[in-house]
Amino acid sequence: MNSDQSIKCAMEFIFNGQFKEADSILTNILARFPDHSDALYGRAYIFFLAQRFDLAIGFAGKAIKLRAKSEYYTILGKALYCQGHWVEACSVFKSAITLNPSNDQAFNAIAKVLVDLKEYDQAEFNFKKAVELQKNEFEYWNDLIDFYWDQHLYELALTIAQKSVQANPGEKVYLFKLALVLQTLNLLEEAILIYKKIIHIFPQEYGIFANIGAILFQLNHLDEAKKYLEKALYYQKDKVETCVNLALVYMATGSLLKAKVILQENYNKFPLDFRIGLNLGTVLFELRELDEAENLYNTLIEDENFINLSEVEQCKFYYNLSSVLLAKGELKAGWKFMEARHVLLTEYVDFKEIPLWDGKVFHGNLLLRSEQGLGDIIQFIRYIPYIDERLFIFFEVPKAIYRLIILIIEQMELGKRCKIFCLGNKVQEFVQFQTKLMSLPYLLKINNIPLIQPILIENENDIQVSNDKLNVGICWSGNSNYRFDRIRSIPYDFFSDLLNIEKVKFYSLQPDYPEGVFLRKNIIPLPQGDLLDTAYLIQKLDLVITVDTVIAHLAGILGKKVWLLNRYGGDWRWYEGSNDRQGNNLWYPTITFFQQEKIIENEATWKPVINKVQKALKNYYF
Repeated sequence: MNSDQSIKCAMEFIFNGQFKEADSILTNILARFPDHSDALYGRAYIFFLAQRFDLAIGFAGKAIKLRAKSEYYTILGKALYCQGHWVEACSVFKSAITLNPSNDQAFNAIAKVLVDLKEYDQAEFNFKKAVELQKNEFEYWNDLIDFYWDQHLYELALTIAQKSVQANPGEKVYLFKLALVLQTLNLLEEAILIYKKIIHIFPQEYGIFANIGAILFQLNHLDEAKKYLEKALYYQKDKVETCVNLALVYMATGSLLKAKVILQENYNKFPLDFRIGLNLGTVLFELRELDEAENLYNTLIEDENFINLSEVEQCKFYYNLSSVLLAKGELKAGWKFMEARHVLLTEYVDFKEIPLWDGKVFHGNLLLRSEQGLGDIIQFIRYIPYIDERLFIFFEVPKAIYRLIILIIEQMELGKRCKIFCLGNKVQEFVQFQTKLMSLPYLLKINNIPLIQPILIENENDIQVSNDKLNVGICWSGNSNYRFDRIRSIPYDFFSDLLNIEKVKFYSLQPDYPEGVFLRKNIIPLPQGDLLDTAYLIQKLDLVITVDTVIAHLAGILGKKVWLLNRYGGDWRWYEGSNDRQGNNLWYPTITFFQQEKIIENEATWKPVINKVQKALKNYYF
């Protein structure tokens, strides 16, 4: 075999990852011909791939002294770049391009250097040139897409991803990249179409089933998500992310036992995977196995590897643990760990320059931020009177609850030191500190649930109720955009028998419902308006029957009798830890719970609850 054939054989070994075999051939060539430039280049290539950049630079430099070839300069430039010599690398790549204007590798490589040198216009030109020279090289398309993405030019990134697919039709990596770009841009339906195209071409790409399932779960298409995720996990049993997503779908559809089984099995396999442990704790909480959930979270938090998690991942554990502790009535620790939500939940982007209140300063103006749902605002408003009187409060609330909160604040005799304003108005010039409403018990060190007197609202509208029937308000579902709304809401048709009780007049407290639904039943639609208008109606009623929504909080703070239709697990505030010794809920003493008693993996689990409500309602005053 002559030297040219030996070089060709060595390069084939390099491309196949057989570096020892290649280096043996090249070393033998150099033993006979010390100035063989291609052999020197070959060794430079091997050392570069082995990340021995100093040796790569040395061998490439020797090769260049013997013969100026574009590929020699290219490998030298790459090694210099990896050693942090950006300017030198840039100069070397230019030499490579001068020697061979069609050297696509050099164009792509110099573009990366120019990005680091913040010469973005030149970098863009060179990225595009590499793609132009070699349209079937995925790395070049990928780098150009990522370049535009990093420059926040998202539309251009999407355009290039689409062009890459057009230039390489039917190629999996290009389709997958396009789908990822669409998914990251939250163009979820379009991403699903691309993922399905990949499956059509490559039916055994089971990981794509997992991607589709995750997006469908995000879109709240739970049944379809379950189908894709189950298939993905069947073929890829050890994929942790698929396991977690499928378990979440099971939880969202009420299949708690299935979720527990799949998570427990994978936790036993991968006890150090914190994602599995986090969600297993959530299932245990929903199954009302509070001690087990607490022990699991504490075990993981105390693990030596916990410190390696990101702040966001750590705070997920703290926040979940807070729900367990609050459900058990351990308020002091619960309030503390609940502070982790600041890292997890959407932060207000305005007024960031205003310092956070530490609960210890008792003079000046305090901006109080409402957070999470409207029910949370009503629930935690009871802590406002405990803020020191020397602080004047600016309380920011959403428009839907603005008028109601004004009246509640007046009822609590706080009007002189608390100003209510709508979310979005400018107040920063008036305040020195800010905090969130649900942080008050932690900051004020209040480790009990203060009793709030029923709020009495003088009715200013003309709502008429029956004088000879029991007036009952009902609310059967919450916000359908909430990922776990399906397990807390009840199909409207389940109320059919309930609504036929003759001596009861029903009033809808449901803000949204299918058009014409009330024409078939004995129920009065909810009048148009905000939560204050709803409060006017509730105050005239004898009883409110509702699932876990803001209506439960509103009726509770008005002191009305509330029958809460609660799922098997439920929110922490409805657990026994929030009850007094007589079993009355401390947040709202007028609430009576109609709880799911069995875990049934479909909506039929509500039928026994509705039957109990129907029986109780027939016996009410009759």
